[in-house]
Amino acid sequence: MLTGENKFIDGKTSATVKLDIQHANWVKSITISHKITVDAKLPTVKAKSATITLNSLFDGTAYTLLTPSLNNCPEPVEYRITAVTPNENTAKLDVTADGWTLTAKYKDINDIPANSSYKFDVIPVISTADGNVELAKFTVTVKVAETKPKVSLSKTSVKLNGQIKEDGSVTAKITDGYEIVNIKILNDISNPLRSDVLSVSYDQNTQQLTAKAHSKTIANGNYKYKLIPVVKLADGSTVKTAELAAITFTVTVYNSQPVLKTSAKGSIDTIARHNGIVYTITGGTNIVFNPAEVTEYLIMGTDADKFEISDVSVNTKGQPTVTVRAKADAQLSTKVTYKIQIGARIADVDTEVCTKDISIKPKQSTAKFAVVGSGTMYQSNRYGVATLYITTPAGAKIESVVQRAKGTTVPAGAVSFVIAEIADGVWRIAYTVEKPALLKVNSSYKLALAVTPEGNATDKAPQTATVTFKVKR
Repeated sequence: MLTGENKFIDGKTSATVKLDIQHANWVKSITISHKITVDAKLPTVKAKSATITLNSLFDGTAYTLLTPSLNNCPEPVEYRITAVTPNENTAKLDVTADGWTLTAKYKDINDIPANSSYKFDVIPVISTADGNVELAKFTVTVKVAETKPKVSLSKTSVKLNGQIKEDGSVTAKITDGYEIVNIKILNDISNPLRSDVLSVSYDQNTQQLTAKAHSKTIANGNYKYKLIPVVKLADGSTVKTAELAAITFTVTVYNSQPVLKTSAKGSIDTIARHNGIVYTITGGTNIVFNPAEVTEYLIMGTDADKFEISDVSVNTKGQPTVTVRAKADAQLSTKVTYKIQIGARIADVDTEVCTKDISIKPKQSTAKFAVVGSGTMYQSNRYGVATLYITTPAGAKIESVVQRAKGTTVPAGAVSFVIAEIADGVWRIAYTVEKPALLKVNSSYKLALAVTPEGNATDKAPQTATVTFKVKR
């Protein structure tokens, strides 16, 4: 129990309380000691930041948190704030506090105080059982100063190829806490061009500054622009803007033939034409290549009529890949090197941008043959047990299988055969005895075949396969 002098009945300002705690399942209780101290001193309040700053260029708000000396200090019901040295400048500042936050702002953004530091006394008032009580005074300094943010460009120049009416962009950046409202763009008076010939524009949403050549007739040279950033605070509630010092932005115009650069992987196989060469577009010369602006890829060049694009995709690096394969009906030779170009149609560019000549020399895979069975035929059984299997590259087809006179000892008309694809790239040729009387028992015969795959190169002869079998009764 406390006395009227804020002391315990024993006259002391502190006391120790011991609590014995016992649980039903515990063997022994535990004791906790807690010291209680009575303090009759009033708490104090101070500003976390003794100085807060307002930017005289803008209409923002400065604030600081207020912290009490005691954790259980009640929130002040009022703050009595007065200028230490009242004058016409302090009268233009609105300094208030609410809860545990003190703020300062301009009363009129069109009539702000001179750049200087202004001190304000702050007296917190708390509510007690005996009524409102003023706490100790503390001082806050409101500094008014002109602080200009910095605007920079990711690059201060771009190069544009006038031949393809190219455009190029850079990114504008500003000091944290500010935003760019606009960029005023002034043409270089020493070398001016109409905006419908060469233009520079700014997009506030993307913060992109874009230069574009609108004509192929722009003379080579450097065209300089003065950029004046218009900025404001980025707190979302301010409206006052300020213009910063001009930045020089240079647009260099040149006229050169643009060329796409590629890397290649794969080959053209005349009998497996579903496969092809994958060309990766790695960039360009005399062009800032942007895959997103490509509307179509196409085959160009001397031998464009023999090849086609089978697929356009994007690799893990974000680079476009173009798969080129031979057309199904194209006559190709493995001894000829063919020339093509890969072209790209690009939005707002009125001519295709293509690679240099790309050389393609086709190859032709070889089919494999295997005889399965005993190689025996019977006069009494028309169907022989000798079967020839041909394995071709996956997807390759056989155009024809004919009997060759050279290497064949089977009498004409004695044996026939049929061919069928039994799996992808696996072909079976089965034989049938048509005229048993023409075959001599215990004699061996050879059947030579000429196998021609679809797409067989013009310089390649059909492959040959020979089956040897013995006739029994």
